[in-house]
Amino acid sequence: MFKTRLPRRRTLTFVVLAPLALAGGTWMSLGHFDREGRRFFETGRDVVQTLAALSKAVEARDAAGIETLYSSGFQGSPLGISTLRKTGEKDGIGIFRFAADAGSLDRAGAVEEWRRYLDGFASLEEVGIHLHRLEAWKGDELAGEVRFEAIGTPRGAARPGIDRGFFKMRFTRTPEGLRITAASLVEGERHTGARDLFTNVAEAAGVGFANRYYPPFLTEPLRFGMIRHGPGGITAADVDNDGFHDLFIPDGVESKAFRNRGDGTFEDVTTAWGLTGLDGVSVGTFADYDNDGWKDFFVSRTFQPNQLFHNDGPDASGTLRFRDVTAESGIGADCCTTVASWADYDNDGDLDLYVGRYLDPREKIPTTFYARNGEPNQLYRNEGNGRFTNVTEEAGVGEIGLCLGSAFGDYDDDGDADLYVVNDFGRSTLYRNEGDGTFTDVTVDAGALAYGAGMSASFSDYDNDGRLDL
Repeated sequence: MFKTRLPRRRTLTFVVLAPLALAGGTWMSLGHFDREGRRFFETGRDVVQTLAALSKAVEARDAAGIETLYSSGFQGSPLGISTLRKTGEKDGIGIFRFAADAGSLDRAGAVEEWRRYLDGFASLEEVGIHLHRLEAWKGDELAGEVRFEAIGTPRGAARPGIDRGFFKMRFTRTPEGLRITAASLVEGERHTGARDLFTNVAEAAGVGFANRYYPPFLTEPLRFGMIRHGPGGITAADVDNDGFHDLFIPDGVESKAFRNRGDGTFEDVTTAWGLTGLDGVSVGTFADYDNDGWKDFFVSRTFQPNQLFHNDGPDASGTLRFRDVTAESGIGADCCTTVASWADYDNDGDLDLYVGRYLDPREKIPTTFYARNGEPNQLYRNEGNGRFTNVTEEAGVGEIGLCLGSAFGDYDDDGDADLYVVNDFGRSTLYRNEGDGTFTDVTVDAGALAYGAGMSASFSDYDNDGRLDL
């Protein structure tokens, strides 16, 4: 008996211990990714802060401040910012290229190049130096590509110009913070014009509006504080069916709806339309989900539940009225929604809704460049009776890659809407609609693989060959 039971005990022990070991390994792996994600985030934050300090010093023409951000052992090459060569002119705009001479610079030489650059401006409005790409990171040594932008009026010029460029920079960590140890030019240009090509008419048109921070972004502790710097985009749609595009402008405190009068001016109709009190808005989209001829309204609310408003059409006075139908619609709360797209993915004659989400910045940070710890996106099928059903799981489109864009389009011409999802970190995903209510990830096979910093997407036939490009 003993001999026959012993292997069974061993087997039982193995069966019990194997899942425990697997669970323990998974837990340790998740902990590792979380630690690495925090290190990645903190390192990126340190680079961003160093470049922000450099931007501030350059904008203030503070040579001493610039010098403190360069290592005493700095060895680099000219950035070409003080040596500009005209390469052309188009539509009255002169184009000058940054020209880096051969040779090397120490810290004093690098600071002197910045001084000569700044001496070339009669006035300087704004300087921005940002991390474009972190390329290497080992211990206390970092390397990356930096994006440079400056707006100012060069001496002798009648109008402000804009400088844009990319530099390679290396950094080392010191007790005082990151210091620049090397820098070189990738490319850069200055554009200047003799006349204004655009005139700001926002105030005259009645849409003078300044975004404000969502209050919880300032009062609640955030693990991923960078989220507060991403306001939502403006939506343009002919909401009242008069042939002119109206505007919805999202805001952290009080979003606004503006009706286009058709004469180049707008009127604030937020209260009249019943859309007051919408704070923390990342996205607002108009679409006629019930086929009554009037565009309805979906809006995200960041930490608050998303909302769906039905457009009841004009009242007796001719004013549109929106009614909150969220509770009976079946649309979920879906914290941290960043984008939304409407399409009839199941070809039943009414519009369905795909909701793209980021991560909850109060609890998470992007774990790696290939972050997969976002809030899952959601697909809502329109049942045609004013209600929606969450079909995310059965459709297979619960993407978790920190979504910042989504687009529907029939790229394979099979008669149904396919879906492309764009993520801030990690890869974007192309889902082929199988026509049976499900989608298949065909990103690699279709040649649509793209990594990192995805902000939006759209389908269009750019080359007029009859097929949708992306």
